[in-house]
Amino acid sequence: MRATYNRKAGVRHLFAAYELGEDKLFGHIKPRKTRARFLEFCRYLRSLYPPSTDHASHREQASMIRRYIIWRNNHAYDERLRRIVDKANVA
Repeated sequence: MRATYNRKAGVRHLFAAYELGEDKLFGHIKPRKTRARFLEFCRYLRSLYPPSTDHASHREQASMIRRYIIWRNNHAYDERLRRIVDKANVA
């Protein structure tokens, strides 16, 4: 009998995130899916990266996003990048 047929103990919820650059999957299994638990998972993910990636203003952030889009479009046919995108598109 599969575990999904009998739910006397309730269900479990998976919060998951995929890191494209390092090909890593992160996940937490929780008994309830609430806003607080989701934010807890987001804080966990944020703790994995140094705070130096923050932008001082929305203008700076928008500039960085535009620069990334330009870079990404200039490297659209890069084989390494295509492999990463293909992995992300599996799901």
